[in-house]
Amino acid sequence: MQFQFISPMRALPIRCALLFLGMLIGPPSPLAQPCQYTYSVGSIQASGHRISVEVYEPKGTARHPLLMMIHGTAGVYTRRGQSMPMEDNFGEKAFAAHCFMVVLPHYFEIFGRSSITDLNEARTDFGEYRIAVQEILNQSAALPGAQGCPILLYGESFGGYLAVSLAFRDPDVLAVSESSGGLPTEDMVQSPRNSTLSLLIQHGADDSLVPSSAAWELEAYAVRHGAKVEKQIYAGQGHYFDAATRKAVLDRTLAFFQNAMTVHAPRFKHCQP
Repeated sequence: MQFQFISPMRALPIRCALLFLGMLIGPPSPLAQPCQYTYSVGSIQASGHRISVEVYEPKGTARHPLLMMIHGTAGVYTRRGQSMPMEDNFGEKAFAAHCFMVVLPHYFEIFGRSSITDLNEARTDFGEYRIAVQEILNQSAALPGAQGCPILLYGESFGGYLAVSLAFRDPDVLAVSESSGGLPTEDMVQSPRNSTLSLLIQHGADDSLVPSSAAWELEAYAVRHGAKVEKQIYAGQGHYFDAATRKAVLDRTLAFFQNAMTVHAPRFKHCQP
């Protein structure tokens, strides 16, 4: 696996700057739709551990697409209590506002971590993380509000590697969007699923942590195994995108997911898009 990592202490100022710039930038994103939703923090048993999972669920009794968001090495904000968070980690509230059931697992907790700074540690434990996230995904898909609906994955950086590995194993995953990630070659199955998977690859042309060549490698693998692939390389962007590009990434991901669900709509007639 050719991924590299940035210290969470270096990532935090970048994240805060993006949040501030997001308040200043242009017209509102089309992601901002008037879907009311609830928020809760629960826990799920996975890999022998209780893992915290944030859930954003549309109000009402209808069933909705399940979107699992998989964070990168910097981890996620620590949540205390059940009150609605003021800030996003990387777009979960925006997707919930568009009527996705969003689950955000704090999967580093299986090793008692909040972040990763050691590359060898990440490589060694990658398979354990993937197994835990798969278990959480399976249990989330069985929730009444998402049962029988499309399953979608969105991962950033290390989370993008995990999303790709999961998607090529699990035939129930309809589509995956990854940004600043790549192909976890050491963890890919010998005979991956070759069916209806749609994959969106988004990468910064100037990424010095995970070079943009990783996007081309992932695209070649996915096409070779029958996936439908879209790829977007952002000129002038590094591993962490500026506010305008982050908005574009989320908007493109939403459109990509909506298109994948439209193509397979007959399979999910009982689900509300």
